[in-house]
Amino acid sequence: MSKIVVALGGNALGSTPDEQLKLLEDTAKIIVKLIKLGHDVIITHGNGPQVGSISLAMEYSHTGINTPSMPFPECGSMSQGYIGYQLQQVLENELEQNKIKKSCVTVITQVLVDAKDKAFKHPTKPIGSFYTKEEAMKISKEKGQIFVSDAGRGYRRVVPSPKPIDIIEKKSIKLLIENGVIVVASGGGGIPVIKNKKTGKLEGVDAVIDKDKSAALLAKELNADMLLILTAIPKVYLNFGKENQTELNEMTTNEAKIYIKNKEFAEGSMLPKIEACLDFLDNNQKIAMITSLKDAIYLDKKNIGTKIIKGGEKKVVKQTSTPIIIDNEIQYILTISTDITKDIKIKEELSTRNNQIKALLEHLPVLVYMKDKNKNFLIGSKYAKDFIYDGYDRHQNNLKLNIKNLKDLTNE
Repeated sequence: MSKIVVALGGNALGSTPDEQLKLLEDTAKIIVKLIKLGHDVIITHGNGPQVGSISLAMEYSHTGINTPSMPFPECGSMSQGYIGYQLQQVLENELEQNKIKKSCVTVITQVLVDAKDKAFKHPTKPIGSFYTKEEAMKISKEKGQIFVSDAGRGYRRVVPSPKPIDIIEKKSIKLLIENGVIVVASGGGGIPVIKNKKTGKLEGVDAVIDKDKSAALLAKELNADMLLILTAIPKVYLNFGKENQTELNEMTTNEAKIYIKNKEFAEGSMLPKIEACLDFLDNNQKIAMITSLKDAIYLDKKNIGTKIIKGGEKKVVKQTSTPIIIDNEIQYILTISTDITKDIKIKEELSTRNNQIKALLEHLPVLVYMKDKNKNFLIGSKYAKDFIYDGYDRHQNNLKLNIKNLKDLTNE
């Protein structure tokens, strides 16, 4: 039996209560399938559209009919309850249909952040309504809130996105899981709170925690066997959306770090998911997986999603098999496995370097070329190619080179 933290992406939720309920019915089928396979499942989710709708409604009510202003942390807690209620309902209906005697509960979850987190000095997460510049300046002066221009559509308030440090309700969550309860927790990344140094009390702050990073922290705190991040696409891809798009069935943490360094993953979409997987796999040998909601039902099958594991490079093994024939019958099959990881790596490095040299030579504004021992032309600059194939006479006025060397070249 495995303990799996399932992080539901935006594709699993809707923008209206009716749409969300319908989508969650399909989600419940997949989660119950995981439970039938023998897994303990803990669920976390995003809340972007939902908390935005709640915050906008509260703002509209406050400015329109002067109802009390609703702080953003309270809006986050409302979204956790709203989404959790619907998740509980569809899960318990699906459990009943499958005759599984389990219950489900939502834990309104606070997540501790550092009051000195650099994110508080550089808020970047847009929330709430659009305002004119004048309206934004007035609110900023009255309430001290920060506004930025959002893609020319107006001005929106921005809040920090600090790193999650601890799950406040982790003991309660662990106790529920130990008693066989399906838990929905840390919705929307959790309600961000800080600890007041003077009073020692927790206080909510206006911020948004990345939901995938909170899911990774939750998985580590619960000692989960797997972090399963569900998104809109079935696998992680290199060169996503391009002609040379390549799917990744598996990658190691070291390989993921290299891909991040090479900017293979888009910020705000796949990058935080990969980073969350790396956070979860830090100092353990567990498994993280990224796949689509519809493919998660086949989790017990091979080649589903992109599996991320702790470690360095994957080994490449070449196998050769030879039948051992005795009395005209095959008695045994001798199989020899050879680790060719280094050979593959050397070939890849040589190929990369050759391509780099070729690209460099082709764009040099001088005559440079390379021939093999049989004097066959291998690579060279554009000037060299033009000269060799078109002849000296056509290019002598364009090339400021030693004539003797050019004649030597044509005689080779």
